[in-house]
Amino acid sequence: MKCNDAIEAFLDDLALRLRGDGAHARRILREVEEHLLDDVERLIGSGVPGDTARRMAVENFGTPSALALEFDSVIPQRARIISASV
Repeated sequence: MKCNDAIEAFLDDLALRLRGDGAHARRILREVEEHLLDDVERLIGSGVPGDTARRMAVENFGTPSALALEFDSVIPQRARIISASV
């Protein structure tokens, strides 16, 4: 079992929900992963076990659907039209 299962599952779910071009989605996924891993490090530093820290980081971040909606609201209109036609 991979050590980042909770994070990987979250990122996989988010990837399926993101709109826009591939480069935009990859940037979002990288940034979200960095934030999640930073939170995991902070939690582990405060004494939370690794697997629990990963689950907590994901739970604290919100749902992939809500996050995707937030990112969708900042995609330029042209990118939305292009992604909708694909």
